[in-house]
Formats: sequence, C-alpha cells, structure tokens
Amino acid sequence: MLPTSTVKSMWKAIIKEYVYKSIYSQAHLCCDFISSRCPKEGDVQVFLNNLHAKKAKLATVSIKIDDNKYQNVIIQSLLHWLVSFASIQLISVSLVGNTMILDLLITFICNK
Repeated sequence: MLPTSTVKSMWKAIIKEYVYKSIYSQAHLCCDFISSRCPKEGDVQVFLNNLHAKKAKLATVSIKIDDNKYQNVIIQSLLHWLVSFASIQLISVSLVGNTMILDLLITFICNK
C-alpha cells in the first residue's frame, strides 16, 4: 500500500491535469464555435443547424452563449450576400423597437 502522502500527491496531480484539460477543452470548443464559417458551396440550413448543435454542446459543458454573441456568430459566419440580408432583417426589426428571436432570423436566412 502507498503512503498517504504519496496518494495525496498523486491525487493533486490528477486533479490539476483534469482541470487543465477541462479548461483547455472548453476554450477550444468556444473558439471553434466563434470561428465557424459557412462553406462557400455549403447548405446554409445545414450549417446553421450544426451551429445550433455546437451551441447546445457548449451548454452541456457549462459554456453559455448569450443571444447577442450567438447573433454575432451567425452574422459573421454567413456568406457575404447573406450577411447583408440578415443585417437588413435585424435593422428593420430594431427600428420598430422589437428584438428578433434568433430562430426567426435563422428561418428567414434559410428561406432566402
């Protein structure tokens, strides 16, 4: 049997390694989400569904993406011609004092 001090030392090393990997993994997932881009010849609807799935995956590891950040990621990830369309939708809604539900924005984009 190992001495108590050795076991404690090993346990501390395991915890330190786990915390490091966990933080690294969370940062990597978050960066992957933020840097998502719709492929030039890709299906926008499939891409946006996958983006939503990534957001849900982040939530499972305690990384919350608020609506403003999610909206920004959607806008920056779209193809150039869709960015203009999405921006116009967001501006027109904000002019009447409402906020757009992101699911509705995604529906508009996918139906464009």
